[in-house]
Amino acid sequence: MDNVKHPGFYINKFLVEHNWSQKELSVRTKTSEKHISNLLSEKNSISAAMARKLQYATGISATEWLNYQIEFDTAEINRIEKNNISKAELEILSNPYVKPILEYMEGLQYVTSTTNSEKIIELRGLIGVSDLTSITDLQSKTAYRKQKVHLDVYALHMWEVLCDKTIGETESSPLNLQLLNKKLKDIKNIMFSSVCDIERQLKTILSQCGVTFALIKNFTGVPVQGFIKQGKNNNINLCMTLRQKRADIFWFTLFHEIGHILLKHTEKPFLDFKDSIGKNEEEADTFASDFLFEAEAYSSFIKKGLFDYCHIEQLAKKLQIQPWMIIGRLQHEQCIPFYSPLNQMIEKYSWIDVEEQNM
Repeated sequence: MDNVKHPGFYINKFLVEHNWSQKELSVRTKTSEKHISNLLSEKNSISAAMARKLQYATGISATEWLNYQIEFDTAEINRIEKNNISKAELEILSNPYVKPILEYMEGLQYVTSTTNSEKIIELRGLIGVSDLTSITDLQSKTAYRKQKVHLDVYALHMWEVLCDKTIGETESSPLNLQLLNKKLKDIKNIMFSSVCDIERQLKTILSQCGVTFALIKNFTGVPVQGFIKQGKNNNINLCMTLRQKRADIFWFTLFHEIGHILLKHTEKPFLDFKDSIGKNEEEADTFASDFLFEAEAYSSFIKKGLFDYCHIEQLAKKLQIQPWMIIGRLQHEQCIPFYSPLNQMIEKYSWIDVEEQNM
């Protein structure tokens, strides 16, 4: 605000430089001296009509005069906003579910404001609301259902912003479902890659198919496993977390999300949680299960009831998947207990922060 001047400042500067009186400007613009005086004393604003008159009189374009007014008005609005932010909005910043996400976004320079009032104004723009408290009444464009685990609506919207900022302006080809279908085996083979290469390889293959992929850090209060949203260039943005850390869950979820895309469930954004239900969820689960496990081979394996590691490994080789994928499914279907020694065979994925990646 200190560096933004009222248009009257620039009018007065012009008068001094050209040795004009207020009366002369009044005559040249056919405007009352009182109006000119009020402009100089910053009591009046420049209208479009006055800007055009000043253009004729001074040779400075009406657009430039109006820009001075717009800059001043914007700065004034910002000043008023900063001084009139409600206690309720300020409390959102200290929400125990919002605070860690905000701090993480600040560390990535996704949020750059320093004071709380400036942060609130910046977040309003990122989320798309004029008051953060209205988030609770906002009819989200994202399809999600009530979950057994706690879901904080403020943290959820913050996390969606984190997804958007992470994806950013990443370039991607338009969505190509035919190519994506052809690349399924290549995508599946990535599960045999080194953990540190998995994200990079997924990004490369999926981007060729018009899917922009990103791994996003998970936070308490936002129990999300996957997030799909239409991109800006006829592509699809696919964000996933490592919330449950288990490799088997990550890969099943990935093909579940790819199922949503191939089955054309992407007309509007939606979030996938652990316990999401509905027809689309069932169809995506069936797609992932059929592709990864081949129903006939898996059914035959179950009938034999030989769930030792040797037989699991044999089936895994036949299906060209990791043995821990089968162990995870057997646990899910309660064929073997979660405390079984086989549980130790399931690989765990851990989130690595940007700072650690650059060390």
